Amino acid sequence: FPVTIPNDWSLLGIVLLVSLAMTAFYYLLDQKHQLQQQLMQTALKQSEQEKQLLEQQLKLLQSQIEPHFLFNTLANIQALIRIEPQQASQMLAALTTLLRQSLDQTRTQLVPLADEISFSHAYLQIQQIRLGERLQLDWQQSDDLPLHLQIPPVLLQPLIENALQHGIEPLRSGGQLQVRLFVEQQKLCCVLINSMPPVSSGNVPDGRQNHGIGLSNTRARLQQRYGAQSALTLTLADHQAIVRLEIPL
Repeated sequence: FPVTIPNDWSLLGIVLLVSLAMTAFYYLLDQKHQLQQQLMQTALKQSEQEKQLLEQQLKLLQSQIEPHFLFNTLANIQALIRIEPQQASQMLAALTTLLRQSLDQTRTQLVPLADEISFSHAYLQIQQIRLGERLQLDWQQSDDLPLHLQIPPVLLQPLIENALQHGIEPLRSGGQLQVRLFVEQQKLCCVLINSMPPVSSGNVPDGRQNHGIGLSNTRARLQQRYGAQSALTLTLADHQAIVRLEIPL
């Protein structure tokens, strides 16, 4: 005899199927949520690691300010003591300022703009004495500069170092370095213009090429702290390099 299944059992089967389907749906939804949380945590951890890496790079950069020209500076001071004692004294004073501020900056993540300018002046004073007439320096800063503004330390010096190393020093007769500091559209702007050898065919004249480790490191630090509100651009011409740095006030 055929077996007749009551309607109640059919209804129960449908309910069970729907329940299983809903359970599977919410299980998969929960798994997706957990996966998203894991991805967010991974991204956050990676971001923190990148931040730590940038901080380590900054400390390395700060520590490398001394070794790469410290001994040359001391040798220059020793050579100048007998023939130009006044210049030797000036170079020693600038070196003392540079080292003292370098040590202070390793202990903090931000410094006043005034300290960064003083640090850059001390570095340039040493280079000015070392290069002599080969370095024609033109530094101008507007009167409305927010000297109290807190900025990342060792921000300008790598740009100045690049200008000298890649621009002025390769030129037999030297060249000019112009530094402009001013406020424009609620941003602190620093523009460096330096003489340089003619751009070869391998160079990129539209500013997309990194001009040494100093620029790429500075660009990464700016991106980490200010994001899209900051900018660091390089424009190369036949006999000139222009670097423009912008950070929000």
